[in-house]
Amino acid sequence: MIVEIEIPFWQDPQCHVFTQHYRDDLITYFTCWDDNAELIKNKLGEIFFNDVLSVKIESEIRSYLIDEPEYRSSIYEVLDSKVIRKYLKKRKKWEYSKVNIKDYRCFVVNSHDYQIVIIAKKYTFKLISVDPHTDVIYKKILEVI
Repeated sequence: MIVEIEIPFWQDPQCHVFTQHYRDDLITYFTCWDDNAELIKNKLGEIFFNDVLSVKIESEIRSYLIDEPEYRSSIYEVLDSKVIRKYLKKRKKWEYSKVNIKDYRCFVVNSHDYQIVIIAKKYTFKLISVDPHTDVIYKKILEVI
């Protein structure tokens, strides 16, 4: 079962999501629209995922879709995810530390023509102003649009 989690700002549906990884964190960045479906200049939507176990890019296919979206902009949570169980089964083969499956959730971030499937504990949404660090990301995203 898939449930929607509303993003509190409007993700540009034409945007290719930019990801940044370090340690066990993942940040996704994307351009946003205002209420008139116009680009909000010098702003980026950011979703910060903590305690990430796995990230998978599914290109040109959309394994996770909902019939009738409730929100104009959302991420998905896959409940009772087989993805988590499969990942933990593989992980146990090479690592002895115990990971509690109940602590992790399976999220899906939609991009223009692919989906990012993330196993993580939690996330936060932010609408951020472009700064010297994110300026390169912002320009890269705008090149692709």
